[in-house]
Amino acid sequence: MNKTELIISNQSRTKISEVYLYEIFGRFLKFESKIISRMLGKRKGVINLIFIGNKRMKDLNFAYRNKNKTTDVLSFAFMKDADIEFRDFGDLAVLGDIYISIPMAKKQASTHCHDIKKEINILFTHGLLHVIGFDHNTDKEEKLMEKEALKILK
Repeated sequence: MNKTELIISNQSRTKISEVYLYEIFGRFLKFESKIISRMLGKRKGVINLIFIGNKRMKDLNFAYRNKNKTTDVLSFAFMKDADIEFRDFGDLAVLGDIYISIPMAKKQASTHCHDIKKEINILFTHGLLHVIGFDHNTDKEEKLMEKEALKILK
């Protein structure tokens, strides 16, 4: 039984089908289940996915990263392992929040000549990997993160 839920909040003006998001989330859970189980222990987890516009993304990027510009995806990991304090809402341990700017996703989809669905899947997967501890501060970390992302996106 899966102990991790995805909660989606669309605060953008664009309609987004949640079907393909749950599909990619299922693949993510399949490939990363050991890491997630280690983080949660016996608790039930939740990951929040929030779709927003560029202004809100710019505000978040400035508030948390001191960068006064919009970006495509921001992830906030609330749990590093089972022994570290976490956000606890009753029986749910919040693993993290992922914010995706829909206008940026549309722009990048056009630039890379693919549809918005594919771009959102790429950004969502990137955010999910950050939530469970992957990063890309070094070439080695970036290669490992890309390898994990490709497994999920295939």
